[in-house]
Amino acid sequence: MDKLEYLKINIYQGLENLNDGFDVSSIYYFSESDFEKFLIELNRKDLVFMELNLG
Repeated sequence: MDKLEYLKINIYQGLENLNDGFDVSSIYYFSESDFEKFLIELNRKDLVFMELNLG
């Protein structure tokens, strides 16, 4: 699984990509509210990863 595939499945799920062809397809653009959701999810994933490594 490459990085973009991982992001689509685990991080970007439920977010709307606003890139309608004005940039390369591997670059995603999000609304401010979707970006906030992205940051929350990224933080959650990071905390889970840290717990697994510390546990």
